[in-house]
Amino acid sequence: MVCDLIDSRHGTWDAPRIRHLFVEEDATKILGMKLNLQCEDTKNCGVAWLTRNHAGTALAHSRRSYSHVSSSLEAELLGFYWAAESLSTLKYEKVVFESTSYLAGEAVLKPENFSQWRSLIGAIREKLYPLRLWSIAYVYREANTCADAIALSVTKDHRYASYIAKDCPGWLLRMVREDEVGMVTVY
Repeated sequence: MVCDLIDSRHGTWDAPRIRHLFVEEDATKILGMKLNLQCEDTKNCGVAWLTRNHAGTALAHSRRSYSHVSSSLEAELLGFYWAAESLSTLKYEKVVFESTSYLAGEAVLKPENFSQWRSLIGAIREKLYPLRLWSIAYVYREANTCADAIALSVTKDHRYASYIAKDCPGWLLRMVREDEVGMVTVY
């Protein structure tokens, strides 16, 4: 199937696999075709962010839904865009973006390696510009349980309304406080 010839991590053709399966002339033709990952296999997804101060106290959180998302990388990049746009609008100056997607962080930091997402990554970097200091850190899923729960509420609970709010959602207060206690600050 065609989907078996696509490197879903990068949203590009899986060139080594194509060169292995097809004669060179056919492989060259396939690799020259533009991929359109938007047409089928799209899904709805939720993205979220939660800000904390240096002590781990929740300051603000947000949720947004997107439809017609073609891959988990696109969903992560849309999440980066939403967070960067929101935090620069809220006049945050120093932000550490934590993501469970190493690939999304790489895409933002090294856009030249992700040509299919050039437009979205450019928009993300434009939204990062007003922040005085920012960095991206890869973290295990367990480190972002609160933001993950907020994002999952979009699809699981059909909460499609997007918003930005102070503190943390009441239904997650216990989890946020448990995370607060479990945080270790390293200087």
